[in-house]
Amino acid sequence: MDMNGDGGFTLGDVWPWLLQCFFLPGDYLLWICLTFTPGFARFLELGPADYGGLASGIVSAVFWLVAATFLGASYNVLRSADRAVSAAIARTWSECRRGMRVARIRLACRFRGIKLGLPLPRQNAQPEVALDEIELSDLEFEVLRSHAFLAAGYVYTASDIAGSLAVRRSQAQQALDRLKTLGLLESALSASDGESGYRLSRAGQFLLMARSGAAGA
Repeated sequence: MDMNGDGGFTLGDVWPWLLQCFFLPGDYLLWICLTFTPGFARFLELGPADYGGLASGIVSAVFWLVAATFLGASYNVLRSADRAVSAAIARTWSECRRGMRVARIRLACRFRGIKLGLPLPRQNAQPEVALDEIELSDLEFEVLRSHAFLAAGYVYTASDIAGSLAVRRSQAQQALDRLKTLGLLESALSASDGESGYRLSRAGQFLLMARSGAAGA
């Protein structure tokens, strides 16, 4: 530890230690050359006096530069791999949560349908929208709910909704258009007065049963 020979380890020993660490790769290579290939060392005019010299310094500088480059590249690779693994885990967890929500909604709809005596849906019949992620205004929900009481073969128009809910026809038409965009309503045959008719889609039935089941729970 006492590099300067003053009888103890002091602050003055730090710089010689750093120099020794820097020249270590070049000095080690020089030692190998002097020990195992003395003829080659004599050809290069290398000897013990070259420890910590120019040749050792050049070799050491190249070694530390390559080591720093390798460490930097390794860090970037590890960081990219960590981000990719973290993103994959987060994506998998999100898909699992979504799958569980969809399964829970389908199960609630199935039990609600059985309780109400509705026919079981076909295996390929499933909602085309994420029902638990749909946000409806009070008017939109009332418009949707009013279609649940329609008899088979009947439709509602914007005028019918405006009259039954006591709102302006433009408000009723706006609500109908958004519900159709979400896939909760579907267009039916035009009414006799030229207005478009609307009826409940299967996704709308699923949503109403899910909301009714949640309210009942």
